[in-house]
Amino acid sequence: MRLTTGSLELGRGLVFGLLITMTAATGMLIPETAAGTEWATDVAGYAPGMVDDTPTAPYRDPSNALGAPDYDGQGHCTDCTFVSLGRGGSLTVTFSVPFSGGGTTSGDILVYEIGPSVEHTYVQVSVDGISWHSVGTATADSYSSINIDDNGFGPDARLYFVRLIDIADQGQQTGTNLGADIDAVGVVNTHAPTPVEQWTWGGIRALYR
Repeated sequence: MRLTTGSLELGRGLVFGLLITMTAATGMLIPETAAGTEWATDVAGYAPGMVDDTPTAPYRDPSNALGAPDYDGQGHCTDCTFVSLGRGGSLTVTFSVPFSGGGTTSGDILVYEIGPSVEHTYVQVSVDGISWHSVGTATADSYSSINIDDNGFGPDARLYFVRLIDIADQGQQTGTNLGADIDAVGVVNTHAPTPVEQWTWGGIRALYR
């Protein structure tokens, strides 16, 4: 069962945090141009910033942000390929393997935000779903590339969560899909999990399915 609201995120994060502590003790770009990128596989939290009844139901399926970019160019839809965050809302996704910075100035996280109005998001990362660290702002049309090395997350980091938070009061203020419209989230530098990580992360991922 996927988590489609933010209500259970803290509880799951606490469980994951305990396991990670134990482990430590031990618009769009054609997908082919981002070869090697690992795309988000699970939704860990979704809390849309509702204004009356918007974003409307078709735009509130967070699973639409999973996998590679697949926006079809349609701004209005009944079968959406993106999810709207609403005004000040948030989306948290996870990946099948841990990720890190690449030790260079190149981008490490890719955020694909679509639609005619460019709507910015704050980008945060976490190892346990409890403690969050800001690593930049996704501001570009179509997709943004965020470097996390500058925020202390180099090649030795082992991160599992990315959270996007809509920056309220920018972009369109009316309509059916308020806030940033997220098509996909990717990470560039991933690592093969250790045997302990395979055990801990495999169990935690099951909570989001």
